[in-house]
Amino acid sequence: MEPAQENPDSESPPPTPMAEAMKWVAVITSVGLEMIIPILIGFWIDKTWSTSFAIWLGLVIGPALGFWHLVVLTRAPRPGSGNGKKTEDR
Repeated sequence: MEPAQENPDSESPPPTPMAEAMKWVAVITSVGLEMIIPILIGFWIDKTWSTSFAIWLGLVIGPALGFWHLVVLTRAPRPGSGNGKKTEDR
């Protein structure tokens, strides 16, 4: 399971292990923040405006957003999707 390659058909050398590790650190960090930040925003709204519903919205939206991002990252590439460039002849 690897993040999508930028340009798999290019003739550039393969990335170093440190580059791959840093790519995974960035992916994991972004997914974690997507889960936590909506909860913290909901907590802040509840505390600032004396409400009691925003944290519950954050508790629903945050993990849902994070899990959706994980599903997108782990989805197998579709055949013919290539590197995102269209090769249609007109």
